[in-house]
Amino acid sequence: MRQGAVIVKGIIFTEFLEMVEEENSSAFLEDVIAAAKLGSGGAYTAVGNYPCEELLKLVRLVSTKTNTTEAILLKRFGERIFMTFCERFHGLIHHSHSSYNLFEQVEHTIHREVKKLYPDAECPTFELERQSPLRYSLIYNSPKPLGDLCEGIINAVLKYHGEKVILVRTTLQSSPITRIRFDFTIQGGRDGRS
Repeated sequence: MRQGAVIVKGIIFTEFLEMVEEENSSAFLEDVIAAAKLGSGGAYTAVGNYPCEELLKLVRLVSTKTNTTEAILLKRFGERIFMTFCERFHGLIHHSHSSYNLFEQVEHTIHREVKKLYPDAECPTFELERQSPLRYSLIYNSPKPLGDLCEGIINAVLKYHGEKVILVRTTLQSSPITRIRFDFTIQGGRDGRS
């Protein structure tokens, strides 16, 4: 891996490839990996580190071959990876009583647990701000351009908590750091207060 490359944990690759295979076929997946001409050869382990550009290349190829936009593909994958997080961090996620409460735990609790499992993981950072009982914002900061993946995870969190929310996404910066602001307006009386 070249010096200074933005890396992604292998579990993201293995889960993405598993989703692609389940939704298509093993032959389809083999064709995608062969066409991508990846430096890693497409052999990933959950605990390994791999260049983010390889993930983006795989996403582009699957998007083209399935006639699905990259954004939709990544959002769908975000919803799926949240279910993996639910299995691995069940206690932390299960005990959250709202999306806001879960997002509060990301920086100091969930990412700390991720670092225990994967000490070299490069986690994004999140800034959470409450404007009122029914409104809050979350800013995603990462050297990885994976805002659509983040939005998919957010959508899964909202479904998990049964919250109806108007979600507005604003790109604040796209390079070299991706900064995206997600504004939440909770509908139907759920206040999401912790």
